[in-house]
Amino acid sequence: MLVGALAEPDAFRGMLDSLEDGVYLVDRRRRILFWNAAAERISGYEASEVVGRRCFENILRHIDCNGSRLCTGLCPLAYTMRDGVPRSGDIWLHHKAGQRVPVSVRVTPIRDGAGQVIGGMEFFTDRSRLVASEEQVSTLRALALNDPLTGLPNRRYFELELNSRLAAVRRHHHSLGLLFADIDRFKAINDTHGHDVGDMALKMVANTLAANLRTGDTVARYGGEEFAILLPLIDASAMTGLAERLRMLVRRCSIDLPAGGEVSVTLTIGATQATPDDDAAVLLRRVDEQLYRGKRAGRDRVMTDVRALKG
Repeated sequence: MLVGALAEPDAFRGMLDSLEDGVYLVDRRRRILFWNAAAERISGYEASEVVGRRCFENILRHIDCNGSRLCTGLCPLAYTMRDGVPRSGDIWLHHKAGQRVPVSVRVTPIRDGAGQVIGGMEFFTDRSRLVASEEQVSTLRALALNDPLTGLPNRRYFELELNSRLAAVRRHHHSLGLLFADIDRFKAINDTHGHDVGDMALKMVANTLAANLRTGDTVARYGGEEFAILLPLIDASAMTGLAERLRMLVRRCSIDLPAGGEVSVTLTIGATQATPDDDAAVLLRRVDEQLYRGKRAGRDRVMTDVRALKG
């Protein structure tokens, strides 16, 4: 792409705004020059909030699968502008509302007429399940089976789904993982910042969990600051790995406060797997024990039932 992409980015607005992918352009100083409509939708940031700022200035806050921050070092876009080699990969961006959104990125250099790199372009595709779940939310709301604050299924729905999944475990010996996730020290957030910020934290966690599960998994707001997650057809190792990924992503979320500063939270997660002999009460009691074992051990951790690890 030639210099016109940087000199007059609005000339490309019609074409780029028609894309489902988020797109932004930066100059050599990583100053954002263009931000398309899909970038607004996926990130929650309007173009007016980011154009003119540098991408690493507390905006996108990209992290990799290990939770390492990319924007403060040489992110894929910075590497590409340095060596001119296009790159791609899966990362997690920071949504304006606080949650972590999984995206696939593709970056390419922008060159002038002499072939010199003068900037970069990044395309990012939303990998979350949130868009696909909008119809489910409407259906659950009509049946009074959703939580009105977070939009997730509620406890009643979860218990119906749990019993259905346990029947499959008994009939077909399918594997089934169960996670209980609780926001650590949530009362202190409400007491310090007020219930509006507490509600924002609940929605941030709910959106992060929902966006980063597999197709077929179920996450529900079980009550208060507690979330329950059903993971069908998963072994103990993969269940624990997914639980650790969710814990890390929530830890890397943050809410920007209007008066300045930010609020972040952590999760303690209990995990277990169902056996053909389990009924709902036994399974819930077992995973609850793991959750509170994690609380006693210091919070912000995953505790897995030893029997699940041996299974």
